[in-house]
Amino acid sequence: MDAFKEIHKIGTKYMKSEWYLRLANFPKAGVFTMLDPREHGPRRKLLSRSFSRTYLVEHWETVVRDKALMAVTKIKADATQATADVYNWWMLLASDVSAHLAFGDSFNMLESGEVWRCDYEYHIRADMS
Repeated sequence: MDAFKEIHKIGTKYMKSEWYLRLANFPKAGVFTMLDPREHGPRRKLLSRSFSRTYLVEHWETVVRDKALMAVTKIKADATQATADVYNWWMLLASDVSAHLAFGDSFNMLESGEVWRCDYEYHIRADMS
């Protein structure tokens, strides 16, 4: 745990690898895909308040809890029928929560049970194998 904190702390001497660039969908890197800490820092500072623990708990805990409960319910339903693809349900949960935070509304992937096929998901699955 100490190593993780050291590597990911603000102002770390460790740089992101070029793997992050494969997740970029635009010509210019976003906050998540920026490799240069001097470019990333000002953007991170601009967005940091909206992603602080206090802000997230106060404004988003209910939304995240409801979606997590829905994911667990879907996993349980699948498991009682045969097998449950937990990775798939967590991907749907993460996508819906991220969309709701970023765009103000969910993609409703949990409700439909289907992932929107996109480069983001392709890269994550490819890198896991």
